[in-house]
Amino acid sequence: MAFRRKTGEPEVEVKKGGRKPEVKEVAANPVIELINHVSN
Repeated sequence: MAFRRKTGEPEVEVKKGGRKPEVKEVAANPVIELINHVSN
């Protein structure tokens, strides 16, 4: 479960499902949230 937080998750999903756009959007959400938390 810990590996889910790493940036490697999107790559694994891309290889698994092959959906780049969806994975990118899904991966972008946590990243943006993280940036927001850090900024605040």
